[in-house]
This record gives sequence, structure tokens and C-alpha cells, in this order.
Amino acid sequence: MGFDDRVHYVVVSDHGMAALSPDRMIVLDSLIDVASVDVVDWAPVLGVSPKDGNVEKLYAALKDKHPHLAVYRRDEIPAVYGIAGHLRLPAVVGLADEGWYITSQREVDRWGQPGRRAPGGTHGYDARAKSMQGVFVASGPRIKTGVTVPPFENIHVYEFMCAVLGLMPAKNDGDPSVTRDMLR
Repeated sequence: MGFDDRVHYVVVSDHGMAALSPDRMIVLDSLIDVASVDVVDWAPVLGVSPKDGNVEKLYAALKDKHPHLAVYRRDEIPAVYGIAGHLRLPAVVGLADEGWYITSQREVDRWGQPGRRAPGGTHGYDARAKSMQGVFVASGPRIKTGVTVPPFENIHVYEFMCAVLGLMPAKNDGDPSVTRDMLR
């Protein structure tokens, strides 16, 4: 269309997707009485707080009870996630292994109904998992051609876009050195 010398194209996704299977479901009801907890989130990150306030009982009921579910108290979430102890977290957090899905028996039963089926994919697993990697493709007059870069976090896209447009970025968590080699 003749815009190659004037238009920049940047295609980016916020995350990837992991395939799911009905054979890789963690049915929460098989581990605890779901009515006894407040479920904040289901899958692949489980967030639950006990209605009776007994965090230790809930933690013990879930910890090491399923081989594809890592369970933590709010304050013990691995440092790599950067959220341990945050006040908005539920008392107990479970992290499903990549490709595993946390659900309820009620949902599983619905999958047999007309028009309903098990989910085929989801996101939210550890960002380091290959299936969670997003897409970044850029082209334009200020961008080098034929360059393949190592994976980087989306927090650096803003700095990149400001550089492409010749704008001074506002304070942010991005690092311009991550994307600098992509620019002419």
C-alpha cells in the first residue's frame, strides 16, 4: 500500500495459552467441601479462604493432596511471583501445573449437557512456561529488519513504542535497553 516508509506495525499478545484436557482436571470437591470456603479464583490459580477462619485446617486439607497442585499459605507463595503476603490474596493459594485445570464437580457435570463442554485451553500459568509466552512482531521505518530477539516481558513494550514514536516515556517499570537493539 506504499506506507512502509511512514507506518510502524506492532503486534503483541498479553499471554499465550496452554491446552487442556478432561483427563487433566483437579476437581476441588474431591479434596475439600467447597461449601466451606470462599473461592476467589479457580483455575489455574486457586484462591480460597475458609469460611470458619481455620486457615491451617484448609491448608492441610489441600497441601500435597494432588500431584499437580502446589498449595501455599498467602505468606509463603514463592518469591518469583512477587505477591507473597499481599493483603488482597486469599488465605490459601493453589497453583495448578501447566495444562491442569481446577474446577468443581458441578462444572464437570455440566460439560455433559447440550452445548457445554470442558474448556480446551487457558492461561495464567507460570509466565516462564513456553505455552504462556506471547507474540511480539514489529515492522516499520525505525525498526531493524530480520532481527530475532530473545523473549522479553511486555512491560518493555511501552518504552519501545515511545522510542519508535520519538516520545519521552513517563516513569514506568520498563527498561529501554531490552528493546534498544531492535531500533535503527
